[in-house]
Amino acid sequence: MSGKGIMMRGRGYLLTAMAVTLVAAAPADAKKKAPPPAPVPVAAPQVALPSSPNGATVRYFYERRNYAPIWFRAEAGDQAIGQLLTILRQAPIDGMANGPQVAAQVEAAVAAARTGDAMKQKEAELALSAAWVDYVQTLQRPTSNVIWGDPYLTMKPAHPDRTMSLLAAAPFDARAQTWGEEVYFTTPVSAKLEADAKQIVEPGTVCFWTEGDALALPWGRTPISTDERPKLASRCNVLGRIEGNPADLQKIRTGEKITVSKA
Repeated sequence: MSGKGIMMRGRGYLLTAMAVTLVAAAPADAKKKAPPPAPVPVAAPQVALPSSPNGATVRYFYERRNYAPIWFRAEAGDQAIGQLLTILRQAPIDGMANGPQVAAQVEAAVAAARTGDAMKQKEAELALSAAWVDYVQTLQRPTSNVIWGDPYLTMKPAHPDRTMSLLAAAPFDARAQTWGEEVYFTTPVSAKLEADAKQIVEPGTVCFWTEGDALALPWGRTPISTDERPKLASRCNVLGRIEGNPADLQKIRTGEKITVSKA
């Protein structure tokens, strides 16, 4: 009895020890079997902003359309990009002084996008669109101190001897004035009235107003015209004609800067 009792007591101790071990192990096992925490979402890298005051607005526009391409569409080709680069390089004449610098930045972005890097293509899309918005806003903004250098507004002299004094004084700057459909501005030159001076001329005639030492460039009716032809304030010396469309002169506003230079 005593031996069996000892044996049973020993088994009791063993069972008790096993129970304690299982109870102690249970939390650890439960902890191991717990589902892993949900992964923290990682935000997608944001496309870098172009160096443009409209950069953030343009990026927001592209984000809303999931960066669907505009300039790099398969059907778009390279023509639109090339045209924009040409416009930007010539943009100073339209009042966008940093146009050539923007063109260089856009051209570099486009070259990087040609490598096939998806992020670089998105950056190029932003650069192209932001540059276009900047240019359009420049055209819509009231301008001042614009130098008009349109090659189609160059003068074809009818009397070269009468333009020599102007060429000798060039280059010089002046402020434009308008009178009806006529632009005029003062010059540092004086001249006497020629015998064949005219008061009624054809649109696009380059005239020298001796009473005001000014060049007069009419493209249509003036306040004293009696028909569709320009009628000057008084008789003026005829120097030649504008090469191109005289109506382009209507782009010039009073007070804008005019630069006369040798062609």
